[in-house]
Amino acid sequence: MLPPVSAEPEGKQYSVSTSDFKLIHDYSGLNFAEIWQLRLFTYCLLLRDAFISVLSQTEEGTAMLAKAWTLEQTEPVLTDLKSEAITIYEQ
Repeated sequence: MLPPVSAEPEGKQYSVSTSDFKLIHDYSGLNFAEIWQLRLFTYCLLLRDAFISVLSQTEEGTAMLAKAWTLEQTEPVLTDLKSEAITIYEQ
């Protein structure tokens, strides 16, 4: 028989080491054995896509994805810079 589970864990907490496999499984339908056989590139691609899919299901997740996309940009948006410069110059 299992011991009762308390609402507040005491002492050392356990960590889940297969959460990425679960995420890929839920997204792709592959079982754990099939996921173990994936090439690294395919595994990383499925993990990325599964993570994006989960985040895009909520409003907060969509906002996080939008912010991440903005932070990834390396080229300036010239039209925004020009309009900002005009606004500053007119003041």
